[in-house]
Amino acid sequence: MKLMTLKEWAETTFTANSRPARTTLYDWISRGDIPVRKIGRQFFVEVRENGQETENPAVDKARSKLI
Repeated sequence: MKLMTLKEWAETTFTANSRPARTTLYDWISRGDIPVRKIGRQFFVEVRENGQETENPAVDKARSKLI
């Protein structure tokens, strides 16, 4: 599993028009919807080697509706 910054993850996961606000991303993190590691003051999303961004079906489902 590799790590990607939250900003990189949002930019690669969503289109410019469907990208959620930063507060929404932080809400998803606090609910555990996005698998992250906090290193210092920065959040990193755990990305599977096969390119899938999350291991959470709820987030993947929400993402597919937004794109």
